Amino acid sequence: MSSTNAASELRDILTKYCNHYRNIPEIESVRSLLPKVSEDLRYELFSSITDSDGDTALTRAAYRGHTELCVTLLSSLPPADRLELILVNKRTGLHRASSRGYRGTVSGILNCLTADQQLQLLFTRDIFNGTSLHVAAEEGDAETVKTLLDNLTPEQQFQLIFTQDIEGNTALHHAAQFGRRETVKTLLDNITPEQQLQLLFTQNKNSDTALHYAARWRHTEAVNTLLDNLTPEQQLKLLSVQNNTGKTASQLAGASKQKVTEKMLKKYERDADLEVNYGKWAYYHVMTENRGSN
Repeated sequence: MSSTNAASELRDILTKYCNHYRNIPEIESVRSLLPKVSEDLRYELFSSITDSDGDTALTRAAYRGHTELCVTLLSSLPPADRLELILVNKRTGLHRASSRGYRGTVSGILNCLTADQQLQLLFTRDIFNGTSLHVAAEEGDAETVKTLLDNLTPEQQFQLIFTQDIEGNTALHHAAQFGRRETVKTLLDNITPEQQLQLLFTQNKNSDTALHYAARWRHTEAVNTLLDNLTPEQQLKLLSVQNNTGKTASQLAGASKQKVTEKMLKKYERDADLEVNYGKWAYYHVMTENRGSN
């Protein structure tokens, strides 16, 4: 088969794949055709053949969790062209796979790239200025979140977790908004206690913290996860943060008629306040007794 005929057949296969949702190409057919098509022409085919939304075959494959096709297409290109192909779509294949919780596809895409390319892709923003971590956190697959963070240094992990989207939301905001308790825990477990505090007190454009989001939508387990590792003083401080309407998390829960969440938050406030003030009283009492004995 000539190179021209192979390219034409490959074009037909990818066009059908892009435009017919139920169509799944034979991977072996694609693999047998690729060596007969020049590398330059491969890139041209992969980047120009799209569906009605402008998504390439790679992006469609990532969205559908077709890991083998993603890896086959990427690995057939020179390393320098692989990231360029992924970035053809603003909402990249990594975003699409992350949004569906396809951690195998996420891993397959990342493993086709160099370390520097992986880092660039992980910090790439979609049309909502969100990273793949944002969409993975919203989806709630904690294993996908771990996969996105695994190859980063601790500082890079924090930078990615702390990245804010167009609304000022971090990945923690997204996880809390949708009640993804395991994802909330995973995000917090990947950073230091000092960084956890910084993240928990991060406010979006409406001055909402992740706790505000969890409270508004009655996600009691997420509320517990956000508060449980804090000291009473830290809990009181976080519970007193107001958004741009002047509401704390418990007040927001009350305004949203989330009575169970409001009751839980007020209990946290009472218990933390009692422990903090009792601690101050006990310290004062001991010091007074010591001065009296002298």
